[in-house]
Amino acid sequence: FAWARENGMVLIDLPVPEEEGAREYLGKTTLIPSLESGLEEMLKRCTSAAEFGQRPDPINLLATWLMRNNPKHNPEAFERLNAEREAAQQRAARDAARQLEIERRAEAAYKWLLAHDVPTIELNHAHGAVVLRIDLNEVNKNQAS
Repeated sequence: FAWARENGMVLIDLPVPEEEGAREYLGKTTLIPSLESGLEEMLKRCTSAAEFGQRPDPINLLATWLMRNNPKHNPEAFERLNAEREAAQQRAARDAARQLEIERRAEAAYKWLLAHDVPTIELNHAHGAVVLRIDLNEVNKNQAS
C-alpha cells in the first residue's frame, strides 16, 4: 500500500489494521463506489466505441477514469460519492424499517390466529399449483419444546 499511496493511487488514507477484515476496510473507504462508477463508465465507453468498430483498451479507460475521478483530488467526485453513500444509507434504513414492519404484521397476524383459535392456515397459489398448509398447533408444540 505504501507504494500506491506515494504515487497517489489510493483513494483514501486510512490505515488497514491487521485485525480488521477487508470487507470493513472497503466499507470505510470510497474504493468500491469509485470502482463501480469507473466500471460503469468504462462499459459505456467500450460499448459506444464498439458501435463504431473501435476496440479501446478497457484497462486504460478504467485507469484513466479512476485517476481523473479520485475523490482525494477531485471535489466533484468527492461530492458525488458522498451523495451516493448517503442515498445507500437511506435505502438501507428504509429496507430495515420495511423488514421490521413485515415482522410486526406477521407477529400480529399470528397472535390474531391464535386468539381466534384458527388451527390451520391454507394458502393457495392463484392457479392452484402450490398449496401451503400450516398447522398452528404443531407450530406451537415445536416452539414450546
